[in-house]
Amino acid sequence: MIYDKRDLQLIAHNPNDSSNPEEIERFLKDLPWRLRIIKPKKYIEIKTFLYACDKIRPVGYSSVGDKHDFWEFTLVVKGCALELSDGKKHLLTEGMMVAHKPMEFHKTYQQGDAELEFMVASFELVGEDVDFFADKIFNLLPSQVSLFKTAAQALSKYYSGYGSEKNLQKGISIFEGLLCDLVISAETDCEKRTDPRYLEIVGVLNRNYEKKLTLSELSQKCNMSISLMKKIFAQNSDCGIMTYFSKIKIRRATELLDQGYGAEETARMLSYSSYEYFIYCFKRETGMTPLKYLKKEN
Repeated sequence: MIYDKRDLQLIAHNPNDSSNPEEIERFLKDLPWRLRIIKPKKYIEIKTFLYACDKIRPVGYSSVGDKHDFWEFTLVVKGCALELSDGKKHLLTEGMMVAHKPMEFHKTYQQGDAELEFMVASFELVGEDVDFFADKIFNLLPSQVSLFKTAAQALSKYYSGYGSEKNLQKGISIFEGLLCDLVISAETDCEKRTDPRYLEIVGVLNRNYEKKLTLSELSQKCNMSISLMKKIFAQNSDCGIMTYFSKIKIRRATELLDQGYGAEETARMLSYSSYEYFIYCFKRETGMTPLKYLKKEN
């Protein structure tokens, strides 16, 4: 007897409905593969779509601040933004996404000399992985940025009344996939980055952020050759060793500026070769000079 796909599905769900169960049992036992009907579990699911838009704001823009009982995801498409979230400050540059959890007050300030373009999507989320996104900033890959844009555009089209239910379904499906991908990527990175040699390099960089640290000096402190360090770092990070070290120093610089230290004093405390070079590094990472950062804070 020949069974088509529909027959197999009926057999799997209702094996007792057949008029010849012994024949069906023999047939299934002889299959080279085991028939399995799998209902996938959703670890993160968009229960309700609320809002989506694409915004372009001029130099000097600041939002009024917002607080609501749903999740909001913001992606910086162009420019630079300072995001305040329940008193915490985050500098967002192109390709970075911030997740605002329910009842978290947040406010956006445009930074730098270029206008700010960003996309926003808001949802009610359910699932056991939802809390993963709380207090998180993501550096999205180009493919992930593309997914966010495609989903937000479809949702925005539906929200504005120009799209159909199919746009809504498309946007929700893509965004759920993006969120799932971010969770999987974090789990993979965690597994990947257990190399003790990589952790040793990162530890030395973090403990020496106030120094002028060269690759040669780092090599001595880690007891590894420069070529081996570069190889290990390339396998476990998305940027080079000294780029990573620069990011650590600038992150520390923003903390010192927030604590009331002056820009020149901060440059000296972090052992920059000159104040001019500190300004260059700071602007490269944040999109603004230290003095503009202080002005925005004030």
